[in-house]
Amino acid sequence: MTANDTASGLLTDEARSWVGMEIEYPEFEITARDIARYASGMGNPVPAYVDPPDDLTAQPLLYTALIRPIVESGTLTEDGLTQDRRAPVGEKRVMFGGIDIEIVRPLVAGDKIHGKRRLESLEEKQGRRENFVLATWKTTYWDADDTVVMRETSLQILK
Repeated sequence: MTANDTASGLLTDEARSWVGMEIEYPEFEITARDIARYASGMGNPVPAYVDPPDDLTAQPLLYTALIRPIVESGTLTEDGLTQDRRAPVGEKRVMFGGIDIEIVRPLVAGDKIHGKRRLESLEEKQGRRENFVLATWKTTYWDADDTVVMRETSLQILK
């Protein structure tokens, strides 16, 4: 076997056991203040006060800031993730591999959203210099009526 063969052992039984794992995202509410703060932080115009605030539409990626758990920095892995967001592969290095987001409907102030993230697959790949594992995560988000509002497929490159 050469150094570029795909059987480099990055995918252990422990890593494979993660496939199918699900992470529940507890419900969070989108507020007018969240929408304004996110717009400001992104360098966009801050929306004027709207009455009623439920008519205020959130920027498409605001949800990414609201679903992240608040944890002590000492509990993060070396790459800045919580341990439950990266399969135990290789030297514990991870890179963002891309994201595809389907917005079924815009989120508005007052929406209560919850989600579920599932590790769909881990595939060992041959790179130019070293092998890596491509992790595919699928996440679905629902509103308080359990109507799908968004779907997300994200990729991680694990080494």
